[in-house]
Amino acid sequence: MGDTKETVLEEEDMETLEECPENRMLSFCNIKNYLGICILNIFIKGLGYTLISSYFMYFYQIFLGVPAIAISVVLSAGIILDGVSDVAMGSVLDRVYTKHGKARHWMFWMAIPLGLTMGLMFFAPANAPTSVKVVYAFILYNLYCCCMTAVRIPSQTLVSLCSDNDKVRTFYAWSSSAGSTLAMSITGIVLSPMLLYFGKGMESAYGYRMTLLIFAVSTTAAVFLCGLLFHEKRDGDYWKSEREFHKSVGRNTDLLTSFIQIIRNKYYDIYFIFHFMESAVYGAFNAVLAYFCAYVLGDAATASLLLMASSVPQFIGQILALPLFHFIDLTRVCLLGTGLMLVGCVTGKMFGVSSLMLLCAGLAIRSLGLGMINGCRGGLVPRIVDYGEWKYGIRQDGMSYGGTSVLDKVTSAIITLIVGACLTATGFSGEGIPGADTIQEISFIFLDIPLICNIIAFITFLFFDLDHKKIKRMRKQISQRKRGIYSDGRG
Repeated sequence: MGDTKETVLEEEDMETLEECPENRMLSFCNIKNYLGICILNIFIKGLGYTLISSYFMYFYQIFLGVPAIAISVVLSAGIILDGVSDVAMGSVLDRVYTKHGKARHWMFWMAIPLGLTMGLMFFAPANAPTSVKVVYAFILYNLYCCCMTAVRIPSQTLVSLCSDNDKVRTFYAWSSSAGSTLAMSITGIVLSPMLLYFGKGMESAYGYRMTLLIFAVSTTAAVFLCGLLFHEKRDGDYWKSEREFHKSVGRNTDLLTSFIQIIRNKYYDIYFIFHFMESAVYGAFNAVLAYFCAYVLGDAATASLLLMASSVPQFIGQILALPLFHFIDLTRVCLLGTGLMLVGCVTGKMFGVSSLMLLCAGLAIRSLGLGMINGCRGGLVPRIVDYGEWKYGIRQDGMSYGGTSVLDKVTSAIITLIVGACLTATGFSGEGIPGADTIQEISFIFLDIPLICNIIAFITFLFFDLDHKKIKRMRKQISQRKRGIYSDGRG
């Protein structure tokens, strides 16, 4: 074991040197990582994922005769279990390692289970009782969510595991975001033609089933391929020596202690608030867009115009982030993006009801800022992980990403609850013309809540001072600390 520890030390001492392949932006192993995460996101955030998320309730209600309320319960329970599984998977990720490291092996283990649960999703027996169909949907949907989590969380965590070079990790995060954007575009191009080809029309269960089967097979192949492409900086021997050292010095690494350390990480708390508020901005937009256009603007058709004003600039902002983080620090890029979102929210608040053109301009500015944040936000979490290792001596890659992954689900649930409570409080049932109080509440949710949330996000992020220079110093101190520990015979 002494030889293993010496090897670990040598790796730590080399981590800031350009000769280390994992720390070079365009080394072969990092190019494979960029390519792998982009491909993976096309498949796990598009194609089969999009088909299931968009047509799950529709398929079971229209083709299998299951009441919509029953499928709503299945989906609601799935969201809760999915959130729990995110945290659980993060904990497992930090504790289960192989010769490949912490994350890569999950691509090999979960490729087939993910493909099977995805492909069988729409194959509930058509002639079975409704209760059987509901149970089938519940079991398959939750198995699918668990398998997806076991692929998604490791792939996100690879941002932290692929390198100790901040720019490498940021570019990996950008590649992940680019893959997500491509996923929406590719799915939009191929989905309808495939449904029409196999179903001889959009109203055929056979078309949905065959399309999903093809997506499932291709997803299985893509996940396995990405497992071959991915590369981690530290292998299983490193993590084994780390665990043995923690045991030798009596350092507690159980789940409760890990959770407490995550909460005590001040930068994790700042990021949590920032991401929650930023997600709430677009949660509010999506939740009441149709209501706002129909009842505040008086024209439901304007929804498509507002969606376009929100989607295109977001992609442009994501592209702009790529050259920016090479010249200014990642935190500055995110702060700039948050500032643009704030300008867009103020513009929408001031002119959103009186001028459709200025409302679209405000949404476009806001989306441009969001795109910049999305383009490099993933690079912030590895810095939080580095700070936690520097502060507490334990590296919590999986727990950090598992916890942040729950944010979008929590945000969606809270915004949905707020919207439902506000509309119910004004007496609006969805029938007839809403009263003045209802219109005022819709306008408040669409224009005021994003502005309030963005102000909080901007102020909160001002305290995120974990820049590249500080991280570099922390990595050096971690290396020196380990060198001192091993050289004096402890551990």
